[in-house]
Amino acid sequence: MARISEITGGEMAQQVMECSGANPAIRASLDYVSHAGRITLTGWPKKETSLPTDAITRKEIDIRGARTSAGEFEEAIELIYTKKVDVQKILTKVISIDEVPDTIVDIEKNPGDYMKVVVMIGEE
Repeated sequence: MARISEITGGEMAQQVMECSGANPAIRASLDYVSHAGRITLTGWPKKETSLPTDAITRKEIDIRGARTSAGEFEEAIELIYTKKVDVQKILTKVISIDEVPDTIVDIEKNPGDYMKVVVMIGEE
C-alpha cells in the first residue's frame, strides 16, 4: 500500500482490478483505491467476502463485477503448453511496477498499440 501511495502522490489508485478472487485481496482493494475510484472484481471467490460498506460510502467507491472466462483456463493452458498459441505474439511488453503510471498514460493515448502488458512486482 505504501508503494501505491508513493507512486500516486498519496492519492491511491483510481482503478483497481482484483483478478485472483482471494478474499483478502478483495478486501485489500478497498485500501488501494482512491476516493471516487473504481474497483473491478473479476476473480471467483470460493466464499463470500465481508466488506466494510461504511468505507465504500465514505470513499465513494464504484465496485463493478466483470465476468472472466470461467471454465476456459484449462483449454488456454493447454493451447499455450502445446504451443498452438504463441503467447509472445500477444505480449506487448513486460514492465516494472515503477513503469505502470507512464504505461497507463500511453495505453490511454495509444490503445491500438497494446494487447497484453505484464507487470512484474518484486524480484524476477
